[in-house]
Amino acid sequence: MGKPLYISREEQEIGLYVNESGPGEYTIKVGENEYRVNIRDLGGGFFIANVNGNAVRFYMRRSGDEAVVTSGAKRWELRFTRVPSASIQQSAGEAGGAHRVVRSPMPGRIVRLMVKEGDKVEKNSVLLTLEAMKMENEIRSPARGVVKKVYVKENDRVEGRVELVEIEVKA
Repeated sequence: MGKPLYISREEQEIGLYVNESGPGEYTIKVGENEYRVNIRDLGGGFFIANVNGNAVRFYMRRSGDEAVVTSGAKRWELRFTRVPSASIQQSAGEAGGAHRVVRSPMPGRIVRLMVKEGDKVEKNSVLLTLEAMKMENEIRSPARGVVKKVYVKENDRVEGRVELVEIEVKA
C-alpha cells in the first residue's frame, strides 16, 4: 500500500499513499487514482517531475514539514504530515462565544464517536475516529470547550470537508 502522507494547502488536506519503486521513482495513489512519478533533482531547489508522461519543472524550498513550490506563475504553500489534521472553521456563536466546527480532512467512515453533545473536551481530546484509505485516523479537538453539536454517527460515510463536530470554545 505504501506510506501514508497528508498534504495541506490553505483549507484543503489531501491524503495519499507513496510507494518508492527506485531512486526518484514513485507510485502515488490518491483515492482511486494512481500516478507514476519520476522526479529528477536539477540542483539549487529545481526539479523536473514526469507524471504519467507529462513533464513539469518546478522549484521547491523546503523547511521541515513545510514547503513552498513554484511552477511558472503558480505558487503553493504546503505542509506535509503522516497524520491528518481535522479541518477547522471558527465562527461567532450565540452570545458572541467562539465556536469551532471540526470538518473531515478527507472522505471516510466514522468508526467511533468519543463525544456527545454537552461533553466537555480539552484541546487535543479525541472526538472521533475516521477510517480513510484503510487507516484509522483520530480526529482531535482544536480547543478546550463544550461539544455543542455532533453532525455524524458511527458508521456514517462522509466526504472531505463535511462538518463533524461543533465546539463552543471555553477559555
